[in-house]
Amino acid sequence: MATCIFCQADGPVTREHAIPQWMAALKPENARVLVEGEHRGLRRWEFISDKVDLAVKGVCPTCNSGWMSDLENGCKPLLSELISGREVKLSRDDQRMLCVWATKTVMVMEFVGASTRTPYFSAEERKRLMSALAPANGTVVFLAGYVGRHAFWGTEHPLVFKDDRDQFPGYSATMGFGSVVIQTLSHRAPPGNRWFKVAGNFDPASMEIWPRQAESIVWPPDEVFDDEGLRAFAKRWIVTEGEA
Repeated sequence: MATCIFCQADGPVTREHAIPQWMAALKPENARVLVEGEHRGLRRWEFISDKVDLAVKGVCPTCNSGWMSDLENGCKPLLSELISGREVKLSRDDQRMLCVWATKTVMVMEFVGASTRTPYFSAEERKRLMSALAPANGTVVFLAGYVGRHAFWGTEHPLVFKDDRDQFPGYSATMGFGSVVIQTLSHRAPPGNRWFKVAGNFDPASMEIWPRQAESIVWPPDEVFDDEGLRAFAKRWIVTEGEA
């Protein structure tokens, strides 16, 4: 019997689109969709398509038509503005809702082809997202601007952070939708531990919206990423020896 990836209830599950259909319909006719990923540095993949159809059969009807539908309807007006590149003022509540939506989307995306790997997020973390409507503990969310050739773009990176005394797992996912980029970084460091390194300075084109939140922010940022900048931004948590 199937189990819902969020509420953990046994029973029938429905097909959940990681990229909602209303958003997929915004893709220009000739634009491409690029999805990239890797698994522990051993296996990499790249998928390019003319269609936006990333779906997982793993969500129960109650979740799909309940809290997930409410979240989607609440975020749709904000995401529509961000995707178009129009200026928009985001309140703290707006930022929180976008962060929950982004984390939920990443959790669903982990199950696209998940038969060959173990998802980073646990069943307990997915259930807690559903209950608390807040990103998982140890998750940081960033918002950035983008102007380039990809209408939709996504990549993920399982990570291992370490210093001289300890190491802990992490996971980053970067998603581009039109003019907006949303990046999540999740880690299992002790509470308050933010010492891990990052390659490069991306502040002019990105802003943290969780857990550190401004009372309100105006988007888009002063600078935006091009294709090269977006790839560097996505890989910024993969720091090799000697980088800072």
